[in-house]
Amino acid sequence: MSLQFGSTERGKSLLLYGGHEYVERSREPWMTQGISYWRCRHYRKHKCSGSMQTEGDSVTKEPGVHTHSGDPVTAQVQQVVSTLHSFAEDSSDSVRNCVANSVTSATCDVMQRLPSKSSLERSVRRKRQRTDNAREIPHTRNFDIPPEYQEIILHDSGVDDVDRIICMGDINIVTNLSGNSKLWMCDGTFETTPILFYQLYTIHAKVGSNYPPCIYFLLPNKAQATYERMIDILLSVMPGLQPEKVLTDFETAAINAFRKKFPSASTSGCFFHLSQCVIRKIASVGLKARYENDRDFSVLMKCLPALAFVPEDDVITVFEELVLTLPQEPEVEEVVAYFESNYIRGMQIGGRRRDPRFPIKLWNHFEDAEECAPKTTNCCEGFHNALKSVYMCAHPAM
Repeated sequence: MSLQFGSTERGKSLLLYGGHEYVERSREPWMTQGISYWRCRHYRKHKCSGSMQTEGDSVTKEPGVHTHSGDPVTAQVQQVVSTLHSFAEDSSDSVRNCVANSVTSATCDVMQRLPSKSSLERSVRRKRQRTDNAREIPHTRNFDIPPEYQEIILHDSGVDDVDRIICMGDINIVTNLSGNSKLWMCDGTFETTPILFYQLYTIHAKVGSNYPPCIYFLLPNKAQATYERMIDILLSVMPGLQPEKVLTDFETAAINAFRKKFPSASTSGCFFHLSQCVIRKIASVGLKARYENDRDFSVLMKCLPALAFVPEDDVITVFEELVLTLPQEPEVEEVVAYFESNYIRGMQIGGRRRDPRFPIKLWNHFEDAEECAPKTTNCCEGFHNALKSVYMCAHPAM
């Protein structure tokens, strides 16, 4: 029989042998140096006197008789959990990968007895938190990045920078932003951003049939000047980048920054975010319940963002025809006025109309639909949702 060493949930040494679990006894003066003394893990529960001794990987004293039967499956479950804790301490893999790697060779009997996936993931986080307790959690942006994380830092504006920006990634993956990748998808997330920063901003590019994140930025705010600095940093990391198209959400500062730094690239607003803007306006005027429960009304209101798939030159005409079909109610008219002033004609001031905040060209996807090109930044949203499931909390510590 082989010896299998591990650790308990509390970090004590654990030995699995012959279907029984043993914990290492505390050192006492009478114990022989170099010999490990083990006793049954359930010595209190079952009043079990089973014990054994080992030296390295060899048994120097075979176990005594136990007062209870062994349970090989339970022992194997504990071995999986112990392996998981080792991955948590020694590996920099994601929590998901730690769990997946630990259960790869587990039998069906063991899988049935293992804690739930979410419980295993929590145990990895707790283990890592205990391991990292010696490192003080920073409370200001002027912290030093530990040496073990330096390899993923592509640029750091420095501890003396009040508006510090940290750029992270793998230079081999950043190269996907050049070459054949003509389209960039960009978006920021706020909920899973460390509390010392305002947002985590990611830029995605096509790799195979997917659009994974290629580079990450921790940003201090969402000012246009900050986005411009971010792009300057990106160009210092990978000079010569020139996308043909940038797909973003409807954040004016980010749109203006990409337009300024890449004047030859076209900039488009994500259709999903356009729809979300309309839905939020519908909710703000008190029509949320009706939108969710009245199918006919919902279909009519969805026609507003659906104008994105009308030929650009026909959008205004179709919008005017659509307005005639909508209910003539104050709340609906307020939604229409919002859409018209922000996305169609602009706001009327005196006898003149200002340009719309988001011109038709920005959010029109008629050509994209014809060419089966991406119209949303949903890949970015998917990545950000995956981060939420990993952290399981808002604004984690650095």
